[in-house]
Amino acid sequence: MIESNKAKGEIAIISHQFSIVVKSLEKGITELGYLVTLIEDDIQTVTNSIDRFETYIVYLQDTVLGDMNRIQKIYLVCDTIKDHKKKLIFIGSENIRALFVKTFPSISDNLWFGRPVDMELLERELEKETIRIRNDSQKRRILIIDDDFFYAKTVSDWLGGKYLVEIVTDGM
Repeated sequence: MIESNKAKGEIAIISHQFSIVVKSLEKGITELGYLVTLIEDDIQTVTNSIDRFETYIVYLQDTVLGDMNRIQKIYLVCDTIKDHKKKLIFIGSENIRALFVKTFPSISDNLWFGRPVDMELLERELEKETIRIRNDSQKRRILIIDDDFFYAKTVSDWLGGKYLVEIVTDGM
């Protein structure tokens, strides 16, 4: 196992079941130099880990296809991750992807990998994210507080390339 201070970054793999495929994925990413933690697709578990990880890989088994409750639970988990501006990567079959994008169009802009996973492509994407995180950590932060969200968003867009910008719409 790689120590976190020597790892390229920390990644969480979220899954309903930790099958041999998930364990192989964990091993492959660990061999790329990342510290990997397996997390169940439970909202409380993800909420408790949200400050620890910048990248979440959601592994979707075909067994969720007929289970709308499970799909909604996974979507809630993903929505929480997106709300915290973390990187989401999905791994699943084309059938799963089609169902998720149809049911929840807001996740269509995330990176999707089919199975078997192209580890070279995954490695390139993880490297890009590691560089983005490193660059963002060197940026100064700006908090915009304004009751007019659209104006605050416009200012945020102007400053977003050079600064890390957060928006709140009230003083509380």
